Amino acid sequence: ALNRRVIRLSIFGLAVFWSISQVMLAAFPAFIKESLAVTNTVMIQGTLAASGIGIVVGSLLAARFSRRYIETGLIPIGALGIALCLFILPGLGSITAHMVNFFLIGVMGGIFIVPLNALIQFHANEHELGKVLAGNNLIQNIAMLAFLLLTALVAYSGLPMSALLFLIAVVALVGGLYTVVQLPQSLVRVMLSLLVSRRYRVNVQGFNDIPNDGGVLMLGNHISWIDWAIVQIASPRPVRFVMLKSIYERWYLKWFFKAFRTIPISGGASSKGALKKVAELLNQGEVVCLFPEGGISRTGHLAEFRAGYERVCVDVGDEVVILPFYLRGLWGSRFSRSENKISNETKTRLIRDLVISFGEPLDKNTKVDVLKRRIFDLSISSWQHYVETLPTIPEAWIDTAKSQGSALAIADTLAEPMSATRALTAAIVFSKKIKQLSPDQNVGLLLPNSIGATIANMAVMLNGQTLVNLNYSASEENLLAALEQADLPCLISSKRFIKKLQSKGVNFDRLLAAVPVYYLEDVREGISQWSMVSHLLCVK
Repeated sequence: ALNRRVIRLSIFGLAVFWSISQVMLAAFPAFIKESLAVTNTVMIQGTLAASGIGIVVGSLLAARFSRRYIETGLIPIGALGIALCLFILPGLGSITAHMVNFFLIGVMGGIFIVPLNALIQFHANEHELGKVLAGNNLIQNIAMLAFLLLTALVAYSGLPMSALLFLIAVVALVGGLYTVVQLPQSLVRVMLSLLVSRRYRVNVQGFNDIPNDGGVLMLGNHISWIDWAIVQIASPRPVRFVMLKSIYERWYLKWFFKAFRTIPISGGASSKGALKKVAELLNQGEVVCLFPEGGISRTGHLAEFRAGYERVCVDVGDEVVILPFYLRGLWGSRFSRSENKISNETKTRLIRDLVISFGEPLDKNTKVDVLKRRIFDLSISSWQHYVETLPTIPEAWIDTAKSQGSALAIADTLAEPMSATRALTAAIVFSKKIKQLSPDQNVGLLLPNSIGATIANMAVMLNGQTLVNLNYSASEENLLAALEQADLPCLISSKRFIKKLQSKGVNFDRLLAAVPVYYLEDVREGISQWSMVSHLLCVK
């Protein structure tokens, strides 16, 4: 358990957290009695229980942030949050304030321990995971016992419990500052995650193909100015990036790149020093990312790959591997070189899906042409996998309608325009009525392009039924043939529409007599105002 640095640090972090928790459980009853003269056991135990509820909430938050990758940026935030709450604990003047503070300590604790446990399981090899977890539990219990003996010693010496609480606050602060020093890129990383998540949803494919130790040279396509951020967000291991020295030297960016320990590189013969530095880092077991295209794509497609990385691989050990990756979803964004990037982003407020797909590790001697083929293959498999995970049309429509809210969604020349919320409400109500009228799988629609037709289409799809729209401009013979081929047991139409067709000399008498026909006007009359209002409240 202690042989690997990441696992060792994660175990020590967990041990300190649970040891501090042990001290708080033991010392708080005496402290609250000294400071506020509270002796009610139910109040004291309720306050301590608030931390347990907080851990649940914090763990759920950490799981949400780490849904598609391990968000290591939460670790320093949780550690510093715990320290801050412990420092303010002695100065609180009411049991309610203590209860809120314990809840926050729990939330920060959940944010802290979930990524640490995930890192342990990621970095431990499958055959050694049981031993690592056993060692983790052993070390935690030893640390908890040591802190419990410290608590007993303080009580025996007659020192106030506030002194002990101050001591563990100092321990937590030292631990928090240590995590910031050890993970300087993590705080920046979590801020990047929050900024990116406002417009983009990052999906990581091939997560298990990322080696959990050893030197790794990441090589992939270069599609935008923020590719490095997406790669770092997706990787559970710190990544060192190689970038042009001309950009690195800009005074307003240099401090940021230094925090990320970026490696500047120049063109031509002067690049030898940077390439040598990359080789040294790989031999030390670090992860380094290069973009072999040498610049951001101007077409959205793979450009010519340069062979600079091959010179690096000559000087590295055989244990170093190449990890190919493919980024998709940033072309057309404001961070790419797409010409229509501004117009594309102002047309919609919806969240874009970003996919980073990692392939199986390649030998360090992989040549440029083979590497490019592997990354091209990743682009195909990445797209296929993404398509398989897409929501159904009604699911996507519900999400879109919810995101648009009261904004205008549908309009035509005959009816009152509808907001997204009202359209979703109407579709849900109509879907239940249509299911009652036509429980069969196939449902036929004979409607013009209109608000009513849109609502009817979505209502049928919300039921999971098969939608068959008939082309009213076709002949009656063709419509009858379509009715038979699609095995339609009924039709949904509009009295107003049929009347308008008849006024223009178009008659569908045989079609309307062939199967039962349900008219939207009749369906609408059967829906009460209360039903519409109650469903509207449910949608909101």
